[in-house]
Amino acid sequence: MKDIIEKAWDVKETINFMRTIPIGKSISLWALADEFITANGGDKDGTVNGEFYALINRMDAGLSWMLAVKEISLTHDDNGLSKLTRLNDSGVLPR
Repeated sequence: MKDIIEKAWDVKETINFMRTIPIGKSISLWALADEFITANGGDKDGTVNGEFYALINRMDAGLSWMLAVKEISLTHDDNGLSKLTRLNDSGVLPR
């Protein structure tokens, strides 16, 4: 799991992963973390909360960049849980 969390530090890795999510799909942060773990060969059921937060914190730079260029939107459901929606693909990556 440590390797997967370290991979999330790479902004381009996070962006490339996010671009595998279909445009128009909404996904919760929990589901996003599960999919990232699974896509990188990990066991989504083998994590603990600390690892979830470490993973999301490391993905933050890539997610923030995608929010800035309007590739994703961030909303909250009635319970206050974050949901990301994939809007489009700008086709560019940060330097």
